[in-house]
Amino acid sequence: MPNLSEIFEKDDALFEILQEISITNALQCFQKNDLPKTGQAMTTFVIKTNFLKTAIFDLCESDNLYATNIVFRSLIEHVLKAQYIFMKWAEDKNDDVGENYLKWYDASETYDYLKSWEAVSKLVNNGKSKAVPEKILYETKPEFSEKSIKEIKEIASQFKYRSIIKYMNEKIPNHSKSPEESFLLKIIPSYAELSGYVHGGPSADKELMTCTCEKEREVNLIEIADMTVHLVGSINSYLLIMLMNFDRSFEPLFKKLKKAL
Repeated sequence: MPNLSEIFEKDDALFEILQEISITNALQCFQKNDLPKTGQAMTTFVIKTNFLKTAIFDLCESDNLYATNIVFRSLIEHVLKAQYIFMKWAEDKNDDVGENYLKWYDASETYDYLKSWEAVSKLVNNGKSKAVPEKILYETKPEFSEKSIKEIKEIASQFKYRSIIKYMNEKIPNHSKSPEESFLLKIIPSYAELSGYVHGGPSADKELMTCTCEKEREVNLIEIADMTVHLVGSINSYLLIMLMNFDRSFEPLFKKLKKAL
């Protein structure tokens, strides 16, 4: 088993490779090839997962297993969404999944935010509220008015955890799973297992109480750090595969990344 220093060294080597990916060039490539939304979504997932990776490494170094598990669960969800977007693009060969993610998933989140303010308004006004979330949504974001709230929610539901898992199980037969896909499916149970950490559940308390030994915590932290490197690397691989579909000059970089992983 590698130690944390060795994992960080491996990640440094990967980072040197990934620095060769120009975000500007990637976005221009997607724009030129009629894939602006999906390309933007995947590119930003590369950036977001790298931020999460850095946070996980910092927490591992400080021996903070509890917070590490919280951020790692968030990373799993980011990676699942990114893989879903990649798979939908590979299946449909159009920009629809990016449009649905950037526009209609955003609309759904905005509506949920407005609903939360409606709840606050009712709390301070004896159960009454003048705020109408649907009306506010359409007035402030008229581009969303072409669809009903029900339609918005139906489109956005494809990005929910359970929907993504269902899609993956249907689209990836067991006998044809790539190493990356097999690895990702192995960590799906971790997403449910780590729920207690994110939501303050008692299951996290029980596990925390059993990890009082520094050596035991170190083993857990090493495992998480190692999986983090592979997960973030997989998202970068998917981005390069998409870019190679339009520009084969990205292929040498893809090969370097695969070899390093």
